[in-house]
Amino acid sequence: MAQENPDRAYVQWPLTIVSILEVACVQVVIVSTSKLLTMVRRDSIFSTDALR
Repeated sequence: MAQENPDRAYVQWPLTIVSILEVACVQVVIVSTSKLLTMVRRDSIFSTDALR
């Protein structure tokens, strides 16, 4: 990107960092949703273990 557009080279690293953080947030949402759905399937969503 920096070689193709040298006038926009200053945004290469910030965009890379934002992209990595965005992927990490999406992964956290997927894992959290999976854990909640598993608790609902086991009918343990309102147990004391769910508060951990």
